[in-house]
Amino acid sequence: YNRNRLVFTRENSVYFGGDERANFGYQLGLILNLESYNSPISFQVELAYSKKSSEIIKVVNPVPDSNVLDFKSELFFNVDYLSFPILAKYNPFYKKPFALKPFITVGFQNGIIIRQDIEIIDESPFFGTILFEDNIRKYESGFIAGIGLTKALKKDLLADFELRYSSTLFKTISPEEILRNDMFVLSIIFRK
Repeated sequence: YNRNRLVFTRENSVYFGGDERANFGYQLGLILNLESYNSPISFQVELAYSKKSSEIIKVVNPVPDSNVLDFKSELFFNVDYLSFPILAKYNPFYKKPFALKPFITVGFQNGIIIRQDIEIIDESPFFGTILFEDNIRKYESGFIAGIGLTKALKKDLLADFELRYSSTLFKTISPEEILRNDMFVLSIIFRK
């Protein structure tokens, strides 16, 4: 389960800017956990498919303090990413016999858009939002941080319950502009 928000980092974006609204999505993936029974630190290499969705609404009055009607522009950003997170995981109580063991994760990820569905509804003749979807670079990269709990279900089966935050950046081609994807992920991970 994830909640994603797209943010234009330039205040007066050529494409868009306004009220960013986070939408719901989901994430599925595989994890290779590299751990040692003698160390509280382990490493995770992941392959994740993420469906991210966000919405931005911009209302502009071209002539302030007048009776001219406001123009409304809306951007619906729905993309599917294939991501490659690499994480370090710290479990301070790895040798303790607790039923629930807390952990912290930090790392980075790179991703690529594999499908995009971007819709722009633009009532205003003043904004160049039309070419936005054609100018997106397909790659993103950024950092991840999370907290969670590990519970032993059976002798060789563990479940991680994790809340993770990621912030990734990607660019547009022309004009070059940096955008940010902020995402919260709530996940359940089953592992041996």
